[in-house]
Amino acid sequence: MMRYVKPIIGMLLIAASVFAMFFWEAYGRERVVTDTVAAAAADIPAGTVLTGEMIAGIPVLKENVVSGAMTPSEAAALIGLKAATDIPARQQVTAGMFYSGERDMPPGKTLFRLDASWIANMSSSVRRGDLVDIYDSAAELFFGTYEIAFAKDSSGQEVWDAGIPGTEKRVLDRTSATSVIDHVEIITTVNEYAALAAFAAEGGQFLLVQRAS
Repeated sequence: MMRYVKPIIGMLLIAASVFAMFFWEAYGRERVVTDTVAAAAADIPAGTVLTGEMIAGIPVLKENVVSGAMTPSEAAALIGLKAATDIPARQQVTAGMFYSGERDMPPGKTLFRLDASWIANMSSSVRRGDLVDIYDSAAELFFGTYEIAFAKDSSGQEVWDAGIPGTEKRVLDRTSATSVIDHVEIITTVNEYAALAAFAAEGGQFLLVQRAS
């Protein structure tokens, strides 16, 4: 009888090892090396009012979790806000991607783009809603103060702060951007933009001086 005990025990240990390995690969590894973060359940176009169905929890490797990422329960606070830019499906969401939608275009003004080739220098922390003083590159000629409507990367996606949610309005807290700013769009009149465009057409470049928030 005893001669069968050791083989049986050995078979049980092998079965237990196989089960443990299966359980680890199927359930354990994901829990140890990933975090569940809030992400777009489907593509969310810019300007869309966020609803609960648009947010889903997805597992993400810990090293790939973006700064400012939120849990699904934390992201519930964003419901009712508008998307500031197009958000692809399964992209992690942060508070900086959404706004209240209360901004209105001032009468007599519209949006104009300042191309990357027009900009000699500006802070990497410039974000939508900031005020900037625009000078020539030598800071000798002052063109005026303008509100930044959008700060976008080379692919046309809005650049937002990926830092600690709730601190985006403080310039010195904008330590981690989602991308590199390529160009900005400002709110101005046709005549004011014409003056900027004429200066740029002559080869001039602009210095954008960010005002303190």
